[in-house]
Amino acid sequence: MKEGLWLCEQCRYQASVTAGTIFQDSHLPLTTWFRAMWYVTSQKNGVSALGLQRVLGLGSYKTAWALLHKLRRAMVRPGRDRLRGLVEVDESYWGGEEKGVAGRLTEDKALIIVAAEAHEEVSGEFFDVLTRRVVQENTALIVELWYLDQISEGRIKPLTTQCGIKLQKSYNLADSIYWLDSGNPILNEPNNAIPLIHYSRYWEWQAGDYLRLVPGSDATLLAGMYQDRNSDYGVVASCFEGRVIFQTFCNHDYDQTDIQVLWENYIYNTLKNRFAVTP
Repeated sequence: MKEGLWLCEQCRYQASVTAGTIFQDSHLPLTTWFRAMWYVTSQKNGVSALGLQRVLGLGSYKTAWALLHKLRRAMVRPGRDRLRGLVEVDESYWGGEEKGVAGRLTEDKALIIVAAEAHEEVSGEFFDVLTRRVVQENTALIVELWYLDQISEGRIKPLTTQCGIKLQKSYNLADSIYWLDSGNPILNEPNNAIPLIHYSRYWEWQAGDYLRLVPGSDATLLAGMYQDRNSDYGVVASCFEGRVIFQTFCNHDYDQTDIQVLWENYIYNTLKNRFAVTP
């Protein structure tokens, strides 16, 4: 049996953990894929294949294009629901200046229409789905949520309760964040993440929330504002055997290089732990 393959006990079929995923048949290291995921999802103005090639240091534009194409397809949920309730719609045109055409008249430009449901807050159904997927289907999940104090008693509560964490209180200004479990793989694989001591206080209020462990919890507080508090004043928690990570501070307050390294570790370890329980 080849190293790194799963073996079915019944039919003896061998398969890679990446089979049936966007990583299948890819010769790129998973760390490169995870860096690409971080870059694609963190850019407000979109990403081009040429830009992705430059950031990742890829030798081939074709490789960058294929990687980006796979990621874009993966972000579209099959069988997605129609928009409901109050829907906001806007439109724009893509293309260069056209001679002899005035105003909104166009012959060559592409019409782009965007529509989204209007919500005053995160929909409860969203957390219902996440909780079911995590508990019943062993899904990996990373949550960046610095407004937990506003929704902690709502539909997210079953997820945080089963995770073994609860809201302690909110805080207004960012401060240094220290590792509480420095030997944890999430802080060391594949990168050696350093404590987030460099901050700029992007937000002047509602910068984040403190977490505490509930009695008998199997969760681990990985990071917090106080080096000697392992059960409260936490801002990063891991639970569900390392498949789920809650981060309750905003990335914008801290050095982006340090944040990128940390999030690469988040992605690598949650997926690794997910495949460990779901062949």
